[in-house]
Amino acid sequence: RLAQPFVTLSPAQADQLKLENGAGATVTVDGVSTAVEVRIDNSLPDGVVLVPRSMGIPLFAPGAIEVKS
Repeated sequence: RLAQPFVTLSPAQADQLKLENGAGATVTVDGVSTAVEVRIDNSLPDGVVLVPRSMGIPLFAPGAIEVKS
């Protein structure tokens, strides 16, 4: 059983992007887009997005990504 790809955002970041916990979104890294689930974490600072490496998203080091609803 494979886990769904997800990203974790701060509440303020999610609110700015108009995303709710459990909502679907799209992240784009180096021109590759992936559908993900949004998870909200109160302990994250604004502007930080956590992306697990084992979810198939082509992210190999800290860098910029785009998150859209």
